[in-house]
Amino acid sequence: MLPCVAPPSDDDFQDSRSPDDTDEDLPAPITLIDVPENVAELCGSCVQYVWRSLRVPLDFTPDTLSLVDHYLSGVRAELSQKPELGPLVARVVGAYFGEVVRKTYFGIWRAEPRNVHDWQVGLRTVFLWFNPIGVAYDALFNTTEHDGPRSHLRVAAEDREALNVRLSQAPPVPDSEFYLLTTRLEALEIAVETLRLRMSAQGYQDVEFGEADYAAEFGFGVN
Repeated sequence: MLPCVAPPSDDDFQDSRSPDDTDEDLPAPITLIDVPENVAELCGSCVQYVWRSLRVPLDFTPDTLSLVDHYLSGVRAELSQKPELGPLVARVVGAYFGEVVRKTYFGIWRAEPRNVHDWQVGLRTVFLWFNPIGVAYDALFNTTEHDGPRSHLRVAAEDREALNVRLSQAPPVPDSEFYLLTTRLEALEIAVETLRLRMSAQGYQDVEFGEADYAAEFGFGVN
């Protein structure tokens, strides 16, 4: 289990900064709407770390995930010498990935501060949810064998078989790319398309899922 979620400090990533870096060098912060404070803080840290490493600003669009993948490859190379970076980076990157997905698909955060294993992003356009911190752990370690949350997509029982069949028909992905954030977003896009088609076929194309739907399924409130 992970310790309580708290924004990493700049001291955790001193090596990623140039001696000439100042706070004035950082990109202007982006205001996030309908995002839990703890998630917003982690997203802000991700933007800072990627900027200091790559000198490229993140704007919470899907196109920026390839930049974050590149950033993770650099961190992965340091893990053997600095294993403490793993949980820190996974949290900030997972928060960023989750917010990119939430903004793209008008989703809902559940991010209780105590334990990231319970975090979820649920989508409004289809009934699907997942743990974005788990996605980031997979991407960072390039495996599901880690101490982080599980990352699999979760859907209603009646949709699982159809979704698994559709995902199995996707073009094969090289092992080196399987856990990339960009690859995971592509899988999510396929899942959303598949579920939307099923909803339309059943006459539910105008249905949206909200906090009450996810709270009833999870047995807890959402942020």
